[in-house]
This record gives sequence, structure tokens and C-alpha cells, in this order.
Amino acid sequence: WIVVAASVALLSTLSFEERNMHTWGVTVLYLASGLLVAKAVAFEGSGPVQAMANFLAGIGVYSYSIYLWHMFYQERVLSHLHITSFTLWCALYLPGAILFGIVAAKIIEFPVLRFRDRVFPRSSKSSLVSKNRPSAEELEERVDLEGMASLSRSGLL
Repeated sequence: WIVVAASVALLSTLSFEERNMHTWGVTVLYLASGLLVAKAVAFEGSGPVQAMANFLAGIGVYSYSIYLWHMFYQERVLSHLHITSFTLWCALYLPGAILFGIVAAKIIEFPVLRFRDRVFPRSSKSSLVSKNRPSAEELEERVDLEGMASLSRSGLL
């Protein structure tokens, strides 16, 4: 828990409006977030914390899409709501960006990956990287059929 306390201490020292956030503050965010991820990976408990870890591991399938679409959600969707409370803005931004990214993955990314697999099928002569590349159908099956908790156990995430 020392790692968690150190992470929280690092994260609480800076605000987004502070001048240092745009210089060494980003590095502090990387370090603190890395400490939290390391603690989450090493944690082997049970109960609500493990359920939350499984949930977060499950949305990892969509992480690239969430990364790509979070700014679009912030600038094109959330900005039109004209929210003045920072707390309310955060409460809407985090789950909204995650949901927006998941929907975008299902509507855009997975169909494009299916198209890629039809146009450029995996062959036995392909490189080692493409042999290990999961197809779009495999990704969707892992998400839909096995459930999010099994994704973390399968080693995909």
C-alpha cells in the first residue's frame, strides 16, 4: 500500500491548470500512473478490488479506441454541455469517454479489422507477427463469449 500512497501523493500535488503540469508534471503523472498499474498487476486479492481489476482488464480490448476517441468526446460532445463544475465534468468525462471508445470500437474498429482479415487473410507464409495477430472475429468472440474476466486470465491483456 506504500506504492498506492506514493502514487496518490504524486497525483495530488499538481492541478491541470498549474504551469508545471505542462513540463515536468506530465512525467509525474506517468510515474504515478505506472506505480498504480504495477500495484494492480501484483495484487492477488479477492472481492470487490479483484472484480474491479477484472473489469478494467476487460476494457483493455478497447483501450486503443478509447485513446483515439477520448479527445473527440471531450471537444465535440462534452464541450456542448457547458458544464461549469469540475467535479461534474470529471464524472461525465471518464465514463463517457470509455463508453464512447467502446462504441466506436464496435462500430468502426472491429468492422475495419474484419474487412482487413477478408482482404489480407493470414497465411502460413506470413511473418511471426501476423501469425500471432488475433483476427477481428477472435477479438469479438473473446469479448462477447468468454466475458471480461476471462480476458485477463487468458493472457491477452
